[in-house]
Amino acid sequence: MIILPSLIKKIFTFSLPSFIPGGRYILDLYNLLFFIVTPFVSSENNLSAFLCLNIASNLKTFYKIADYITINISSPNTPNLRKLQQKQNIRELLNLISAEKPINCNLPILLKISPDINQTELSDIIEAAIDSKIDGLIISNTTIDKSMVGKIKNSHQDGGLSGKPLFNLSTRLLAKAYTISEGKIPLIGVGGIANGYDAFLKIKAGASLIQLYTGLVFQGPHVAINIKKELSTLLKEQGFNSIKEIVGIESKNYK
Repeated sequence: MIILPSLIKKIFTFSLPSFIPGGRYILDLYNLLFFIVTPFVSSENNLSAFLCLNIASNLKTFYKIADYITINISSPNTPNLRKLQQKQNIRELLNLISAEKPINCNLPILLKISPDINQTELSDIIEAAIDSKIDGLIISNTTIDKSMVGKIKNSHQDGGLSGKPLFNLSTRLLAKAYTISEGKIPLIGVGGIANGYDAFLKIKAGASLIQLYTGLVFQGPHVAINIKKELSTLLKEQGFNSIKEIVGIESKNYK
């Protein structure tokens, strides 16, 4: 298992203006002691052994010091990793995590999934996630679909595609996940968010929170302030009193 800690990250939390009663919203840009747990699976044959020996032991180590833990089973850069999203494997993984989580431990555990899965795979993941009572899904990781940038030099290279080309794909998956789950599990919208309007669309598609990565590269941490202002303006202009009012309201508009 590969653990990537970052000790310099922090949570940016902001309060919406007074016109939104109780309008406190967390924009997760960074996170103090945020650990992305990325397992390396060399073959399907050792999957069960890997789950038992690595996931459980590492989670026990970081329960006490992390603010939340993301189980990354969707990176396109790790051979065989996405096989953990298959129905039998995802249930085994989530059941193990649930069994090993200490009693009275309130540390959120999130599952980060691929934007390249089909609807059947998505349904299987959501069903397993709800059954296991995992705390939320991060939708989504980067994509291996390069058709959006096919004419750009070096677009054929291996690795995941992030940023604006990922926005529509990840938002459609987010909307489908909200519809399938009927709002029973928190969803974190990720992929191509660069401004308040992007965040607004993600939330209306079903996101309870949003997360950034490529947007930070091009705009820096100040992007959080911009998104806050733009999002607040959009809510006020369209007659909403809180973010809760718009979560998932357009999820069924995505095909």
